[in-house]
Amino acid sequence: MKQEPDEGTAPDSSRSPSPAQTPEPDTPAAADATAVAETPATSTAAAAATSLVTSADPGNPADLEAPDARDARPGIPTLVLLIVLAVIAMAASAELVLSEIQTLKQPAAHLGCDLNPLIGCSASLTTWQAHLLFGIPNALVGIGLFAGLAGVFLAWCGGRVSRWLVLLIEAGLTAGMVLIVFFLHQSIFEFTKLCPFCFIVWTCTIVLWVQLGATLMRLGWLFPDTGFARIWAAQRWLITAIILLLIVLVVAVTLSDKLVYLF
Repeated sequence: MKQEPDEGTAPDSSRSPSPAQTPEPDTPAAADATAVAETPATSTAAAAATSLVTSADPGNPADLEAPDARDARPGIPTLVLLIVLAVIAMAASAELVLSEIQTLKQPAAHLGCDLNPLIGCSASLTTWQAHLLFGIPNALVGIGLFAGLAGVFLAWCGGRVSRWLVLLIEAGLTAGMVLIVFFLHQSIFEFTKLCPFCFIVWTCTIVLWVQLGATLMRLGWLFPDTGFARIWAAQRWLITAIILLLIVLVVAVTLSDKLVYLF
């Protein structure tokens, strides 16, 4: 006969497992759940660590941040050169203005710029060629322009300058180069004299044009990534010397009969 368990007898613990003895879930499922729970924090920490390591690696050029073009500027020696050239041209222009004022007051007065039959400025100070802009003396306009250039270059030493402003200055200097050709033609064939202060202004303008152009090309603001820009920037002083030498040769050929006054 089958014996029923006594109601007062506790069931055999070996037959029914207790909660404490409940088996753990399968290992893969538990690992997946743990990974899902920890993924956001772990991935964030890993990304931050990777970013720190990558940004600190100077040997990885792909990860280096390119400098802002607005913050680009030439070296201080170049800017000092540009400032000095602008100030010299401004001073020469001021001398021309003072010479014209003296001529208007005393037409027969001898000016300090009148050195000999080849070098002198009195013959051209009161002509229309010297007052191209609504009758305003070219030298007076030059004082304002070169003072503005000196101010911009000085500001560039201390901070950023708008790209379009510097490109506009270079465009203005290019127009100045065209005017130099015109004034040189008038000096040779109309006045048959060379104004010394004008030559100083021309020389400063030429150097400013070449040097500022080379600076813009090195910064990638003018003709970027071209062979022309690389050659111009590398040979800027040679280009300057060639232009000045061409002017001297033109004067020597066209005014050869007056070269004796130089000696």
